[in-house]
Amino acid sequence: MFEIGGGVVRKNQRSLWSFLLMILASSLIVLAASCAAPTDGGSNNNDLNLGNTWWKRVKYDADYDERFHSVTGTNDGNYVAVGSADYEVFVYKFSEAGEKTWEQRIEYDSAQSCAYHVFPTSNDGDGFIALGYVQIEGRKNAYALKILQDGTVGWKERYESGDHNWILEWGCETEGGYLFMGYALDNFGASRLLVIVADSDGKATEDSIYIYKRTDIVNQIFHSGVAHDDNTFLFAGYDENEGKLLLIKFDPTVAGDKFEQIFEYSDSRLKPYSMIVLNDDSLVIAGQNMDESAGFIMKLAESTDSSWQKSWLYTYNNADNEDESAFYSICESDDGGLVAVGCYYDDYTSNTGALAVKVDDSGNLELKRSLVYSDLDELHSVIQTNDGGFILVGSTTDSDLEEEEQHRNDGIVIRTNKDCMVDSENEIED
Repeated sequence: MFEIGGGVVRKNQRSLWSFLLMILASSLIVLAASCAAPTDGGSNNNDLNLGNTWWKRVKYDADYDERFHSVTGTNDGNYVAVGSADYEVFVYKFSEAGEKTWEQRIEYDSAQSCAYHVFPTSNDGDGFIALGYVQIEGRKNAYALKILQDGTVGWKERYESGDHNWILEWGCETEGGYLFMGYALDNFGASRLLVIVADSDGKATEDSIYIYKRTDIVNQIFHSGVAHDDNTFLFAGYDENEGKLLLIKFDPTVAGDKFEQIFEYSDSRLKPYSMIVLNDDSLVIAGQNMDESAGFIMKLAESTDSSWQKSWLYTYNNADNEDESAFYSICESDDGGLVAVGCYYDDYTSNTGALAVKVDDSGNLELKRSLVYSDLDELHSVIQTNDGGFILVGSTTDSDLEEEEQHRNDGIVIRTNKDCMVDSENEIED
């Protein structure tokens, strides 16, 4: 952390020249201090108003590899993070003070599984939905779980993919049911947008499973979506062959083709990982600028003719030790700004570091934080708390391993203030 200090100028009665030199020196010190932007989000300086900030490692088992991919607030005022522990779905519920409520490692017939997204729901009992995949006989099947507030599993549904791999990446509650989105990967390596419309019990039929099959785009990876107008949804994806960012609209109420491409961007190769809709109905997308090997944030606005236009594009400026970076999640802050989290990669050390940035509503960088707890830190999801702070989740290297052992991960949960800073000495243990 940088500590900013300033010089004090005192009048020297004997020498006007000395007096002027002191003014000049003091001005230079203040100027240098004002240009120093803090890059470390960890601090134990009580003068920074860190408040209720903390961080914690989460180990389900000392021999397991734990990772968190998504976090959400729950309807009872707590939080739930989902991911995997030793290749099975892992769910962890905790309070805003960092206290563990419960944790669950959820098996599915001893098959490998992982959860990539979680969202709250009130359909068929208060709880939340976790989405991802379960691997059966070498194939990844789309997988959804309903979990109640006390940790009880309400239902588990596997959507069989036949000869393909199906993975769910995003979903939301609809009137009387759910919509899940991800991608389908065939035997030839071609990937396409996958949408599943399910009822309140997670049930879906062949007629409610849709795959976007444009013949001129055979490699589309989709990670994020938003509910847009009534009955319509928008999905952000990437055409890997052409290097284009794609925005697809899905309307389950129309007859015939329910998909429509409404925007593409090819000036830079932008691979989206997260998308949100703002109060003015504009969209913000975050991911990786493949041309710059750096994280990006882009805002899109809808014109009066219903077309979408780029409002601005921010690309992160990698530091000297940051050979590559990416943003995996973004959320809006209560002051109208945007906070994106992800990681950077250092080619020299082969280490990754957790990264958080904040931009204003015009895409100008306001702050950058490097949240370093080990040699391998990544952040995958961020949401805002009621007091303007943020909850961040991801993974970090297991601190109990010997140096000669292979890297293994723990889940990590971080609670920051509104400036994405955290008391690095306030580590909470279960």
